[in-house]
Amino acid sequence: MSDQYDEIELIRRIQKGDESALTIIISEYHPYVVKIVYSILGSCAHKVDLQGVVNQIFFTLWQKARKFDPSKSIT
Repeated sequence: MSDQYDEIELIRRIQKGDESALTIIISEYHPYVVKIVYSILGSCAHKVDLQGVVNQIFFTLWQKARKFDPSKSIT
């Protein structure tokens, strides 16, 4: 993640419903999430399905951000 953003602060903002923080997370982590999803499902799924999985990951982050405990994160 770029130096100008603090992941924990972004998660706290997402927990408060800040959509711009989610946009930042998506722009920073989308390429990594795509690589991980493709490496796991690439030979088993169509490209459209893979993008659906990626979208679901970020949607789940948005929905479940309040369950994340920043005090348990690795820094």
